[in-house]
Amino acid sequence: MYRNTILKGAAGALAAAALLLLAACSLGGDLEAWRIKAREKNGDNSNPSGLSAPANLRVTATTANSVSLEWDALSGAIGYRVYCYPAGSSGGYEPIGGDSGTSYTHTGLQLDMTYSYKVAGYNDGGTGPQSGAVSATTADPVTVPGSGLAAKLNWLQSNAASNRQYIVEVSADESIVPQTLSYSGKNNITITLQGDYTTRTISLSAIGSMFTVESGVTLILDNYLTLQGRSNNNAALIEVNSGGTLFMNTGSKIIGNTNSASHGGGILVIGTFTMDGGEISGNTNSTSSDGSASRGGGVFVIGTFTMNGGEISGNINSSFTSSYSSQSYGGGVGVYVGGTFTMNGGEISGNTNSSFTSSYPSQSYGGGVHVDGTFTMNGGEISGNTNSSSSSSYYARSHGGGVYVGGTFTMNSGEISGNTNSSSSDTSPSYTSSSGGGVYVNGGTFTMGDGEISGNTASNDGGGVYVFDGAFTMSGGEISGNAASNGGGVFVGYYIYFSPIYGTFQMAGGVIYGSGASTTLKNTATTGASLYKASDAIAQYGVLSGGTFYRSGDLSDSDDTLRVVSGGLQNY
Repeated sequence: MYRNTILKGAAGALAAAALLLLAACSLGGDLEAWRIKAREKNGDNSNPSGLSAPANLRVTATTANSVSLEWDALSGAIGYRVYCYPAGSSGGYEPIGGDSGTSYTHTGLQLDMTYSYKVAGYNDGGTGPQSGAVSATTADPVTVPGSGLAAKLNWLQSNAASNRQYIVEVSADESIVPQTLSYSGKNNITITLQGDYTTRTISLSAIGSMFTVESGVTLILDNYLTLQGRSNNNAALIEVNSGGTLFMNTGSKIIGNTNSASHGGGILVIGTFTMDGGEISGNTNSTSSDGSASRGGGVFVIGTFTMNGGEISGNINSSFTSSYSSQSYGGGVGVYVGGTFTMNGGEISGNTNSSFTSSYPSQSYGGGVHVDGTFTMNGGEISGNTNSSSSSSYYARSHGGGVYVGGTFTMNSGEISGNTNSSSSDTSPSYTSSSGGGVYVNGGTFTMGDGEISGNTASNDGGGVYVFDGAFTMSGGEISGNAASNGGGVFVGYYIYFSPIYGTFQMAGGVIYGSGASTTLKNTATTGASLYKASDAIAQYGVLSGGTFYRSGDLSDSDDTLRVVSGGLQNY
């Protein structure tokens, strides 16, 4: 009616009012209904998501510096936003986070402070209304009273309460018998064990785990604290059972424990372990029983282990038998089936994994890390570890100086360097083999997106990476300066007894240096400085897109530097 006309001043206002009345009449005189329809049309709906407020927002746990929340799932929501109002704040509720789950933990809070919370759901239409508020007050940690560590731990047994944090200060070098941190009917108890600004040593005075951390308990090993094990023990120095949690911070140490009856020289992880700093060193896990196996010189993982910093070094995992079958797994860290290890930083170095038998066979797996579960490396360093096997008869085999992969290994960054893999036998023929100076893949998968595998040595095959029965996909990173008899950079082999099982190597990026590269970069081998491919094994180059590899061509034995860019092979 007013096409291409701009209404101004009083005339425009009168015309607009007339149109409003006309529209209201057309809606049966319901002016408010017309206004609502107009807002919806123009995207001005006060609740465009169509969601209701989440129900049953509740506080599930409170510590000295955190509050944990949960709420009921909301139909139609694809995620949730959490809002917080600290007591005494001049502002209102401010968004602090949230995701697709129905729980949230607010961390980094002040001691003895009250915080109020609301939550709202959201979807593609927008954010829905906020829930009713709940409040929680962070608990001031309790400094445990008592004369000596044993008295303080006894006080906790009688007085510990749910959802509280306790500080146990060690003011002198002490020795204690094995302790079980479990509090009947209580949950969410955090115990911080620390020295009094002077490094204190706690020694284990009897056989067993110094601390067994049970469900609902978190043990934090803080600064100025050393836990000293026994040279004749039958357990890991710390055992973290299902539902239990252990943290190690900078300045804490776990040292000098020899476990000859189970797994994990330093720590056995069935629950959750986070290492933000500190040192696990000089521990030994060993077995001398025929047909048995030893696992994890420093740490053995069945549960979840996250390493953000710190050092796992100088630990020993060994197996010594006088008869059939000597097997050892993981000089520094052993990850069992179902276990998860994420390395974001820190160092796993100078550990030893070894096996010996006076008969046969003798086999060792992973000088630094053995993986039958899941290992993700986002940073850090695995270096200078040794994996070896020996026999006074014959059949001695060692696999993976740095990392052995029987499960899943994803390397996104970090460095695997200077590791050594070797084997020896006193008979001729010896039936020895030593493969995978850096990484050995057997029945598992190794995906390398970035990082460096360098300066590793295998006395037989695969100085950098050996792919025996499994798959190695390389989309980035660098393999350099490694040495072996065959396949200085990468060796791709096959397994055959009753039927053939071939290793697979797929290269979609990164570089494997050949004999023509500089002295510090070139891989060296008698055959295949950069790549050796056994007969009928699979080696290809191409493009990796969305997790799927698209083959461009095949790879064969090569002394040249191999580089794949956009699916094309560049030889140097």
